[in-house]
Amino acid sequence: MKLKYILLSILFPAMTILFASCFDDLNTTPLDPKLYTADKAYSTPESYMQGLAKLYAALGLSGQSGPASAEIADVDAGTSPFLRTFWYMQEFTTDEVTFTQSDPGCPELSYNTYSTLNNPIISGLYYRLLFTITMCNDYLKQTTDERLNDRGVDDALRANIQYYRSETRFLRALMYYHAMDMFGNTPFITENDPIGTYLPPQRSRAELYSFIESELLELSDDPHMTEPRQNEYGRADKAAVWMLLSRLYLNAEVYIQTPKYDECMKYARNVISAGYDLCPNYAELFMADNGENTDARKEMIFTINFDGRWTQSYATQFLVAGSRGPNDPNFTQTSGISKSFKGSRATLTFVRHFYPGIDDFLGTMDEVVDDGNGSLGKYVNTLDNRAIFFTPTCHLPMSKNAGSSTFIYGWPSYKWTNLTREGIPPSYTDENGNVISLTEYPSLDYPLMRLAEAYLNYAEAAVRKSGGTCTDALALEKLNELRHRAKIQAEDLSSFTLDYIFGERSRELYWEAFRRTDLIRFGKYSGNDYTWEFKNGTFPGSAVPKYRELFPIPASDIGANPNLTQNPGYDNAVSNQ
Repeated sequence: MKLKYILLSILFPAMTILFASCFDDLNTTPLDPKLYTADKAYSTPESYMQGLAKLYAALGLSGQSGPASAEIADVDAGTSPFLRTFWYMQEFTTDEVTFTQSDPGCPELSYNTYSTLNNPIISGLYYRLLFTITMCNDYLKQTTDERLNDRGVDDALRANIQYYRSETRFLRALMYYHAMDMFGNTPFITENDPIGTYLPPQRSRAELYSFIESELLELSDDPHMTEPRQNEYGRADKAAVWMLLSRLYLNAEVYIQTPKYDECMKYARNVISAGYDLCPNYAELFMADNGENTDARKEMIFTINFDGRWTQSYATQFLVAGSRGPNDPNFTQTSGISKSFKGSRATLTFVRHFYPGIDDFLGTMDEVVDDGNGSLGKYVNTLDNRAIFFTPTCHLPMSKNAGSSTFIYGWPSYKWTNLTREGIPPSYTDENGNVISLTEYPSLDYPLMRLAEAYLNYAEAAVRKSGGTCTDALALEKLNELRHRAKIQAEDLSSFTLDYIFGERSRELYWEAFRRTDLIRFGKYSGNDYTWEFKNGTFPGSAVPKYRELFPIPASDIGANPNLTQNPGYDNAVSNQ
């Protein structure tokens, strides 16, 4: 049995008893384990791993009983997984993705007009983050020495639980990191806080930063945090800790107004030196069998694991089906998926990062030929094989009329696919000997962290530290490795600038949920120095107010907890949609 099945399919019904609650209660207080028969839930040695598996499952699944089950209220169950709401908020708000369907909450993200009015995507991510933090806190409560003594846990299991606790602390730090990045100032609670009617205090972004940093630094030295590449695939280890520290320090100037370039370089270097390697074929990182592909796995640092049979989720279904439309009548053959949502497309502004001269081709794509990036779809001719776009009938720049019925506008990316390296969907053989193709829910694993990001984080910190043109030897070596994989024919870099790093992050990490954070760090999200189609709800785009660099805290939580105050700028902000 594949490890991904083991990790995410060993949840058991008692966990629902432990973690289920009226969701309003979860907004303000941790769950009291005594009220939810925690001792029954943790009555077997296996239950401690099952509890940990529940925490990992929260990253990709919507609930306990399949893709249509929900743990988060006020948002469609299929939309509610962490990965999907997180991806929406990182991508729809930027030049990388314009989503032209009218699903609740999506137009406001695509037009940067979100407000304190109920947006199910924003509230969905907010409550998903807090819900997962609550579960992590409860797991830590249930695995203290005192609780383990009461249950008579033996020394061998107790030793394993120490590792589970360290992974839980990492997952909690990861959730707090995204809460800090997206919302700035959020409720704060740990396993040491009281339970019952306790209303958690709000912590500032700087206070959250300090907590996250201290947790990760402790885990970096923790003997119970597994060494790099020694844990099961899909579980966190010290390389994931270092990668998150690198991200934290790269964005420190945004979060705490203090640059941390040396620290970012240190932890990115730790990852680079940990024995990972680039996958030789960029496209294989995003295929249905990336978890079984040893070349792809050697680049993966931390993944969210999926399987079309056992761990079904609309989170990855959307990644594939969201950019497929009626213009590609053979999308099952070209993508291994049975559905098309005809929604996600890149803007002309973004596509220019790959094709600086693309304006010369607009409307005349018959002259553009397949350059070998893929055999099942036609791609714009380019010297960079990371540009995976479907273009036979999708090639016109976005316009005011680029709605769901006019899918010829924009550039759908086929980067995410449910095809394997063999060019077919994954499948299994049932008990009657029938081969069943898995085309409804993708089997690809989502690389939340991979080695290429460490290369780019190190290089960006180095060039920011230099204050101009950079010649750092390690940065040049790693940037050129990325160029070689992309089959770029130009000479190797001998120096680079911050503008180059912005472009290279665009090309290497697009559609991987980095974009909004990157644009803010580069000073390109708010204001009008960098605009794209539909930015701020206008065409061809206009300035976004700076306060929108944070999302609003849902009004429902503001009303439920008097300790919370709204982020500046939103008290009078009303969506114009």
